[in-house]
Amino acid sequence: MDVTVPKKDLLRLVGRCQGVADKKSTMPALSNVLLSIGGPSELRVAATDLYLAISGSVSGIEVKKGGSVAVSAKDLYERIKMMPDGPIHVVTNDGFSTTLKAAASARRYTLRGMPGEDFPALAEPDPKAPTLELELDVLSRLISRTHFSISTDETRPALNSALFEWDGDRVRMVSTDGHRLSKMELRVPGRQATATMLIPLKAVGELRRLSDETRAEAGKDGEAQKVIISQSGPNAFFLMGGTRFSVKLVDAQFPPYSRAIAPSGCHARHSRMRSGQCHWRPAIAPAASSSKSRAAPCASAAKAPRRATASTKYPSTTPVPKSSSVSMPSTSWTCWARSTTRKSSSASAAISTPP
Repeated sequence: MDVTVPKKDLLRLVGRCQGVADKKSTMPALSNVLLSIGGPSELRVAATDLYLAISGSVSGIEVKKGGSVAVSAKDLYERIKMMPDGPIHVVTNDGFSTTLKAAASARRYTLRGMPGEDFPALAEPDPKAPTLELELDVLSRLISRTHFSISTDETRPALNSALFEWDGDRVRMVSTDGHRLSKMELRVPGRQATATMLIPLKAVGELRRLSDETRAEAGKDGEAQKVIISQSGPNAFFLMGGTRFSVKLVDAQFPPYSRAIAPSGCHARHSRMRSGQCHWRPAIAPAASSSKSRAAPCASAAKAPRRATASTKYPSTTPVPKSSSVSMPSTSWTCWARSTTRKSSSASAAISTPP
């Protein structure tokens, strides 16, 4: 392989791929990134850990000789960072050692590589599979409001994941660690679809990083970026900013989160009208030592809440002046501090769109 590629483009692709490459794997190929020629003037960079995969390409480059090679992701990224700005000449010899040469200086680095044929094959989306199109800002908001309550216990795959649902014109993401539960729901008018995915924790982190980087790059151009979502078998695919990210979905039962959330949600909701007064009911109730104990008021109450015990009593309602008005936001964000362990329906349903 013999190509010349700008440093900023190669550094951006390799930087995104090294987050997916498994540096602790016993398989040497999983700690590498694959450099391959995808066309007459296109360089493709990819990485995988057998559960996650990411690939991107840069076009309009000078290709003198085709081929493919797998190089250590960490070493390649560090060497590219130390190269001066400008074009970088990437040459692979017969022993699969890869040499990086700067076009504007005499600096060069040589890295040990392995044949590209030994790199694991990446999952490919089905061309006939239905796709969903979502604004990148929406996906970023869903993740930022729910990722913190995902469990880090890998022995419980259902809690070590985030549930992504698209129901009609609403998209939501739910996560829980058995003690906290977070739910974020947004409305996307004009689109109707149905999808259910259980995305593992590492994939959620990579999606958040990719969406933030893509939004930062799009901010310079002033264009609103979108992400295209599709599902083929056990894999889900996310295409954003020329980068395709795939993840193997978790095959487990997500807890029935709707049973743990009060019908009024996290915000104080209007419950009833009496004598021209609006009464409010607290939405979050901490666990008490007795079933007879009553719920503590929300954080927005006039007085600081006390610790809930069996002997503690709280007022059932708090009157609000007549002049207060109630406005229901289009965005619903719920944070619930309560464990849920009951079984629910499977979270690996395929995407379907109405005819």
